[in-house]
Formats: sequence, structure tokens, C-alpha cells
Amino acid sequence: MKRLTATTWISNYAVRPSKLFVGVDMNLTIVVSQVTKKVTQRIEYTTTYQRWNPEYREFLFQNISYIQVSDFQRLFKFAVPKLRSDIERQIMTKIYGQKRTLELVSPGKRVTKQQLCYRTAGGRYYKIFVDKPFDSESKSNKATSLLEEIDVRVVLAVLSSNLWWWYYTLHFDMYNCKDYMIFGFPFSYPSEKPILGQLSDLGEILVADLFNNAHRKAQDYATTGNREQIIFEPSRSKPIIDKVDRILAEHYGFTEEELDFIINYDIKYRMGKDSVEDE
Repeated sequence: MKRLTATTWISNYAVRPSKLFVGVDMNLTIVVSQVTKKVTQRIEYTTTYQRWNPEYREFLFQNISYIQVSDFQRLFKFAVPKLRSDIERQIMTKIYGQKRTLELVSPGKRVTKQQLCYRTAGGRYYKIFVDKPFDSESKSNKATSLLEEIDVRVVLAVLSSNLWWWYYTLHFDMYNCKDYMIFGFPFSYPSEKPILGQLSDLGEILVADLFNNAHRKAQDYATTGNREQIIFEPSRSKPIIDKVDRILAEHYGFTEEELDFIINYDIKYRMGKDSVEDE
């Protein structure tokens, strides 16, 4: 007898600061489905990306809250966004309304001066984007050339924003940082010179601040031996990042309430003691 899924509940759990199962060091999703012989309408419910401290564990499941997701809120067919509130629906509507994405990569992998540097994996509460090499050893270090006419500092400012972190958290696995996750972000490169100038200036300031606050550390790895890593502390650059979001709020037409939500998204953990990024 063929059975079909009618209603699905999807709950999402982080691995830090506390994990769902001892010994399982990965982010997890639990999917519960109602099956039936006949389906007139498929309905999906989802939760936010839940983080919790160890002392909160006994209250975790009883405080789970689901929100319904419609097809309109699916930017990717393979990803059910990790929503928590109606205000996120409003923000999603505004960013999905952009006519373009950050697909500003130089065609044919042609090398240009507009170099965006980042890592394809790792990072706990931030992803680091800069316009120069990290000058440290890592197999996941990557540099992508953007179109010559694009200001890379504008792009790295956007990717460093709280808004992009929110978008990334909603749609992806929180570990990998692949090109489709980066350059698929809805952003119509603005023609307004004041906005471009402000984003460019903040991008330059942010990169300098990230490197000024970073330090180096020698680490021993089983597969690659002793390597020197650069350790960023992006939480110290949060005031600069917040300024980027205020400019993006103008670009996307966010309300004050929506901007406040984005700036404070995941802030408890992003500003915590373990918010350093091993890059």
C-alpha cells in the first residue's frame, strides 16, 4: 500500500554550545512525518536553529516552537528554512524580491584584482571574508576573483553582515561555506553611489579591524602536522558589522523592527566567550 507524507515537523539543533547527543559532534535535524493514504495538501513546520547551554537541556524539547513554511519561502528546493517568527517571513519576502544575487564572479575563473578570500569550511559563529590572503595554512582557504568593475569591499561587507549570517543559518549546514551559498545571496548591486561608498568604506575598515584583532597560534593536526593558524575575533568587530546592516536595511527597505531583529540575531552566542574563529 502506497503511503504519502501529509504533514512534516522539522526541528533543528546546533552542536554548540551544547549538543543533542553525547558523542555526536554535528548539527542535527529531527524529521517527524504524518503519513496517509491520500494527500490533499502537504504542510511543513520548522523550528529555528536551536542553541542552548547545558543547564537548559531538560527544558529544550518542551520549549520547541514550530512555524509553518510555505513554498514561497523556499529559496532552495533542498532547504527548509529554520524559521522562528513572522518577522522573518517579512524579511525573507524583501530579500527574495531582489532582482539579482551576488553572482559577480569573474567568468572563466579569470583572475582580477577584485579578490574575495574566505574558507570553504569551519567557523563557529562567523564566516570571515577579506580582500587579501589569510597568510596561514589551510586546505579550505580559497580566493575567488570578482568582476573587475565590482568593488570587492562592498561584497565582503555584505557577506560579513548579520543579515547574511541569518540567511546562511536559515538555509545551510553551518559548517560548509560553498560558492552557491555565498554567491546565491539575493543582492542587487546598487547603483546609488552613497550606498556603494558607505559599504566600500565599511568593508575596508572591517578587514583592517579583523586583522588588527587577530592573533597567530601554532596547532598540531594528525593529518597535516604542525601548522600556524590565524585566529580571528570577529565579535570585537560587531559594531562595524552592525553599521553594514543599517545600510543594508535602507537597501532592502527594512523597518526598524526588522533591522533590530537582524542585528540581534544569535547575538548571545556570537558575542560569547567562544566566538573566536579559527581561520
